[in-house]
Amino acid sequence: MLASLLLCLVAPVSGVRAQPEPSTPEDTTQPGLLAFWSGGVSHATNLGQVDWSKYTNVTVETQINWPTTTAEFYTGGPTDYFALQLIGKIEVPEDGTWTFGLSSDAGARLFIDGQLIVNDDANHSFRRRTGSVTLTAGRHTIEVRYLEIYYSQGLVLDWQGPGITAATTVPASAFRHDPAEASVTDPGHGLRAYWSNAVSHATKLGEVDWTTYDTTTIETSVSWPITTSAFYAGGPTDYFAVKLKASIEIPESGTWTFKLGSDAGARLFIDGQLIVNDDANHSFRFTQGTISLSAGTHTFEVRYLEIYYSQGLVCTWKAPSASYEEVIPSSAFTPAAVEAPGDTGDGLNAYWSNAVSHATTLGQVDWTRYDTATTVPKISWRITNSAFYSGGPTDYFAVRLMGEITTPETGTWTFKLGCDAGARLIIDGTTVVNDDANHSFRFTQGTIALAAGVHTFEVRYLEIYYSQGLVCTWKAPSAAFEEVIPASAFDPLAYVPGADGQGLRAYWSSGVSHATKLGEVDWSTYDTVSTETKVSWGITNSAFYSGGPTDYFALRLVGKIRVPAAGAWTFRLGSDAGARLFINDQLVVNDDANHSFRFTGGSITLPEGEVRIEIRYLEIYYSQGLVLTWQGPGTAEEVVPTSAFLPDPDEPAADAGGGALRAYWSSGTSHATRLGEVDWLAYDTTSTVPKLNWRITNNAFYSGGPTDYFAARFLGEIDIPTSGQWTFKLGSDAGARLFIDDELVVNDDANHSFRFTAGQKVLAAGKHRFEVRYMDIYYSQGLFVTWQAPGAPHEEVIPSSAFSTLPLESPGGPAAGRGGLAATWVTHNTSYLDGVNWTATSPSTLSSAGPVTNRVDHIAWRLTNNAFYTGGPTNYFAAKFTGIINIPEAGTWNFKLGSDAGARLIIDGTTIINDDANHSFRFTPGTIELTAGKHRLEVQYMEVYYSQGLVLTWQAPSAVYEEVIPATAFGSNGKSIRVVRWRERSLEQDE
Repeated sequence: MLASLLLCLVAPVSGVRAQPEPSTPEDTTQPGLLAFWSGGVSHATNLGQVDWSKYTNVTVETQINWPTTTAEFYTGGPTDYFALQLIGKIEVPEDGTWTFGLSSDAGARLFIDGQLIVNDDANHSFRRRTGSVTLTAGRHTIEVRYLEIYYSQGLVLDWQGPGITAATTVPASAFRHDPAEASVTDPGHGLRAYWSNAVSHATKLGEVDWTTYDTTTIETSVSWPITTSAFYAGGPTDYFAVKLKASIEIPESGTWTFKLGSDAGARLFIDGQLIVNDDANHSFRFTQGTISLSAGTHTFEVRYLEIYYSQGLVCTWKAPSASYEEVIPSSAFTPAAVEAPGDTGDGLNAYWSNAVSHATTLGQVDWTRYDTATTVPKISWRITNSAFYSGGPTDYFAVRLMGEITTPETGTWTFKLGCDAGARLIIDGTTVVNDDANHSFRFTQGTIALAAGVHTFEVRYLEIYYSQGLVCTWKAPSAAFEEVIPASAFDPLAYVPGADGQGLRAYWSSGVSHATKLGEVDWSTYDTVSTETKVSWGITNSAFYSGGPTDYFALRLVGKIRVPAAGAWTFRLGSDAGARLFINDQLVVNDDANHSFRFTGGSITLPEGEVRIEIRYLEIYYSQGLVLTWQGPGTAEEVVPTSAFLPDPDEPAADAGGGALRAYWSSGTSHATRLGEVDWLAYDTTSTVPKLNWRITNNAFYSGGPTDYFAARFLGEIDIPTSGQWTFKLGSDAGARLFIDDELVVNDDANHSFRFTAGQKVLAAGKHRFEVRYMDIYYSQGLFVTWQAPGAPHEEVIPSSAFSTLPLESPGGPAAGRGGLAATWVTHNTSYLDGVNWTATSPSTLSSAGPVTNRVDHIAWRLTNNAFYTGGPTNYFAAKFTGIINIPEAGTWNFKLGSDAGARLIIDGTTIINDDANHSFRFTPGTIELTAGKHRLEVQYMEVYYSQGLVLTWQAPSAVYEEVIPATAFGSNGKSIRVVRWRERSLEQDE
């Protein structure tokens, strides 16, 4: 191989070389041939697919003599996928017929004086082909075009002149070149290029909107070999499209062959006629088409789409008289005039809805409501994170596009809808494309037979989060490809609301902060009533109605719904924090609180006509939302329209009422921090209440009642409708217990904020004794009782109709006034218990005034400033209580003595509790092992100043809670009295 002289390492890629001017008499030529090297021509499989006007390097080569090799032709040069064009002069020594031999791998052509002498196109291994031409002695122009594809390469030129018997390699002395030819360029006229970036939504050419663009340039030719670089400086490398438009000058009449090479896809149009259609997505390949053209000017357009990674675009032509193709030169093109971006036409009306974050499917959007109305020319929004219109939303929005579309021909039309996150196309009321949310951008197609003319057109689109995009294309019955529907096809159509129904009756309850479940709300009570035309409140932090609450509220919607067709209907209820749907009193959807917004569905078979509907909804905290959709036989899901709702003239009551419980109210129980520290047989006031349903409040449970430090005992009978295991829940602040048939079912002792606690009990159908003990300490208070029948899907507040009262009990209970304990009262001037002589019998040693004796039923004086007995002292006094206590079972007993200012408990001569003065009211515990039977009891108590109180409780070895020792447990000085045995059962025993 001969040495090469490198003239230029890098030359303008877009440079277009032209033929030099005729030589002047002065010889300016130099030895060798100009060699124009093109690397990276992996797109080309034959010589005609190489753009010989573009190159990467220029050298001067002394000979054309590269025998077959795997090495580069010049130092640092390529070994695969390269092309070489050699041009210059060849000195012919004598006149006559000359035979030229061209050996090549993978292909080459030889031109002398512009005439094709040897045509051995790629792709082949190294071989020699010959051609003859009659030449005069002297210089002639020479050009060799060579293409190497893969692995080995070689190129050798030999000649054989007149009278010469053997061919020889053309010597270096035969070659000359003009250095000026290396720098002669001709920009030609080129093509107008319209570049569109970020078309990542498109996988087909027809999914690109060719009327819009981001940048326009002039390009010399359609010739970009396969690359991962941009087609122009600063341009994109992935997800872009380009439309190239120009006039093309056809030099001769006849049938022309055009080839379009592309990665990922391209189309060629001449005079508006599709010639080559090689749609995306594919790697680089050439596809050809033919057309009969007259010599002269014709319109030329190429549409190209690149998706990902490598890209390339090359266009060749082959004239009717030509034996090979070539890249169409720049000189053939004249750029088209600049087109303004966009499209003209009347477009569509767009109805935009913001903040539809509740919706995950199209049917969960209320398309009858909107926030903004605009007009848009067409449906062509590429994938983006930006708003579809200035100032519009970017997430959680919906748009309804309405208009008329004119179809130019009759037949089956194909429509494609590309969207992220979901969309639906409806033409003449028929759903043509249904690609419901939630998904990333994709195209979905549908077909419909349409007559030529005007048709109603509607697109419903939902965007959820992050990126969004919406594109609609059509393909006519006779068309070879789809395209984005142009604006000229549309005319706006205004939204006309349908007829409104009469709505549902809405019962609103505020301040239900006690409830975390729907069953913990009393649906028979409410604060406000209204009529609502539909059930369609998207997620919001605002009130559902003007001036309404935003947190801790409940809503009961009652009425009828018109079912348009008989069959299986699916209802979906979207809610935050929870909701239930009943139809004809049957539970269809049960999505109990507490959860963020979500939809839950249920199905029911319904007749055509009116059926009863009820919705129960609970909102707890922060955001709220409630939406009802339906889907009938053969229909898509939609928000139930206003026209479907109407009031129910025979609306059922949530609670039939009529029942009641007896309430025994005790005020001033500030001594108690536990339920067992309250004397439940004592009370200050009695009343009846219909049910136990006091929400959390700072107000009194009854008019004029206390708001802090009070207790209530509710007593009556409950009518159990069905035998089996019942679940009861007791909600309270600060504590409560539930007894049924005198057995403990729920035990949620004080002190706590409002909460529900559950218990279960097997009950036979019929009436049972029912008792609730409740206490409030400080600040807020609340009390609720719910039940859940065996097999029932949910709980509910026990209705008033389930209760009936029992006869009124006297204060103190049946043992009141029996005086089971002896009491000795004295005044003193000491400040501790041992300062009192508890064993003295002479009045003069107890106090100057002498003792006072009487009898008391039990030891249960709440904290007070009043005397413990009529006429008694309120400060600086002491009392000793003695008697017999009957212990119903053997074991370890827990006693608690609450006192202000001090007290001592002694049983059988043993001090169990010693809580000496001086302190404010408090309970102090103590334990003792006792046998069942009678034991001697003594309590020593002293009060110093201001308030006073004394309470004694016990807790049996088998009991789960303490209680004030009842009067029935006491007998004085060993006198035999009948003692009622108190026994408690735990939930575990019931189970």
